[in-house]
Amino acid sequence: VANASGVPRASIYQFFPTKYDLLRHIALQHLHELIDQLKTVGLKVILDHPDEEISTYGRLIAASMIKTTAHFYNQSDVASMLILSGPLTPQAYLEYQVELQKVSSGIRNALNTIQVDDYVPQNPDTLTILIELVFTCMKHGYYTENYISEAICQEAYRIAISYLTALKNDSFKMPKFENT
Repeated sequence: VANASGVPRASIYQFFPTKYDLLRHIALQHLHELIDQLKTVGLKVILDHPDEEISTYGRLIAASMIKTTAHFYNQSDVASMLILSGPLTPQAYLEYQVELQKVSSGIRNALNTIQVDDYVPQNPDTLTILIELVFTCMKHGYYTENYISEAICQEAYRIAISYLTALKNDSFKMPKFENT
């Protein structure tokens, strides 16, 4: 990195004490870029379809965000490796979570602005959980096929819609077990 950037190694270590700090910083830059793209496409769906039902918004937003994310990862091997491989440290995991929560909060705020019914629980943050589920599906595609295919996007969409439908219908509650 020092050679490629023309910056002395000692100068890099002033800002990034370990290689993990440097990798975390690069990964977060890519994650911020992806988040900006997701905000744009999510808002576009809402603006282009101002009077839809919540289930329609869920399908449209999920599809546009999945396609945007797949395109982003397929265009950047570095972003794919750094983000999809997951955080290198517990601190990096917490930083990723903060960024993903910003995405879910942005979606939630946009839906509240247009006064759409709110059936997506905030505690636990089910939108962040949904984003993680979709990322896991994409990670599988990236590591098995070396890119995120249409088939993987379809499975990610199926996961998203199933999860949103289960939330809306308050279905698939886990049975209660007796403590033994």
